[in-house]
Parts: sequence; structure tokens; C-alpha cells
Amino acid sequence: MALHLIQSRRVLYPGSGDIRDYKDGTKVTFHFRTVKLAADGSGGDDEDQLQVIDDSRKCGKPMELIIGKKFKLILWEEWLKHMRVGEVSRLVADQRLCTDYPFVSKCYRKFSHQSNASNGSHDEEEDNIPSRRCCGMALKTGLGHQDLDELVTHPCPLQFTIELLSVESPEEYDKELWQMSESELLEAIPRYRTEGNRLYSGGQHREADQLYSKAVAIVEQLLLREKPGDEDYHRL
Repeated sequence: MALHLIQSRRVLYPGSGDIRDYKDGTKVTFHFRTVKLAADGSGGDDEDQLQVIDDSRKCGKPMELIIGKKFKLILWEEWLKHMRVGEVSRLVADQRLCTDYPFVSKCYRKFSHQSNASNGSHDEEEDNIPSRRCCGMALKTGLGHQDLDELVTHPCPLQFTIELLSVESPEEYDKELWQMSESELLEAIPRYRTEGNRLYSGGQHREADQLYSKAVAIVEQLLLREKPGDEDYHRL
């Protein structure tokens, strides 16, 4: 990452404790606010005149990021690795570091809307679309948000304010299926089945059905990765 393109960075609140070990698979949860700046980087000091693009606190849904999963905005991932829990810091970045932000914002808006409306889940398929493909598509069809389309066609420096809420190592949270490696998926199938059987025997049929459904979903996902006739295909 071109550090000279970071125009300024300052800690607004230091947080507490030591900086965590941000190994791959670590889950970080944070609030963020994004402000559009003028070409020279000005326009982020007057609260009454701010051009706020996104504010996760107002949306009521913090952002979640898994370290090492090729998050589109590498600037954020690298920045978060140097933060303490509870820390609030602000960074101004040149537009050349922010070209992927409109696509991150679009995915976040969809995610927060789904979560607030129906407790929906993150659409990782859309989130993993390569950014260069997104740029080409966005220039032709738009992103569905006028302010984001403006950022794509007329990039500018952005001011990001991030508050780190929590850091969880891979062992401290239940991963969603899309976050699991193939070996983790294979290990989860008998675990879900065994736990499902225990719940079913105890009369907790709804909870058991949820675990059985998870096991079936894993099998279906793994089958899509294998070719019919392969040893692993028949083993599943």
C-alpha cells in the first residue's frame, strides 16, 4: 500500500489494552463514517458542512471484516491491524487509495438494509466480485446510488473515522459457512449431526432441524466444488 497517499491520520481516542494479534481469520467489528472531501483534502473540519457518505452508527449496523479474506478496501484492513479495542481514529486518504470504496459502500448498504429489515445475512458473493470488474460494470450501469456513482466517475479524497468495537480470534466466534476452509467444513458435518441428534433426542426438534440443515448446506456446498466421479465426491 502506498503510504505516501495517506494525507493524514490521528487518534481521536486511544482505546485500551494491547494491540491484538490480527492473524488470518480474525473477526473485527467496527463503526465507520465516511466524508467526501475537496480535491485538496479540505472540507472535513466543519461538522455543519460535512458531506457524509456513510455513517454506520446512523444505520444502526456496524461493519464486520474477516482478516485475510481479501477485503476490497485493503486500506481499512491494514489500518485496523494497528488499532486497539475502543480506539477511534481518523484518516484522510488520497482518491487513488479509495477507488474501491463505492463498491464496499454498496455492499455495506445492502447488508445493513437486509439486517435491519429481516435480520438478513451478508451477501459474500457480491462482496467478492473483483473490483476491476465492478469498475467496468459501474461505469456502464451504475451502482444504484447516485452519490456512489458520483464517486466512481469523479474520485476524490475521503475522510474515514473508525471506532473499533471488538476483535475476535478465529476460535472465539462461530464462523459462517463462507468463512470456513474446506477442512473446517468437513469437520463441521459430523459435529452438527451429532449435536442435532442430541437435541432431537431431548425434544428440541426445531434446534435440531437447524443443525441438520447446516450440515446439508455444507454437503451441498462441498459437492459444488468437486466433480462427479471424484473420490471426494463419492465420499460426501
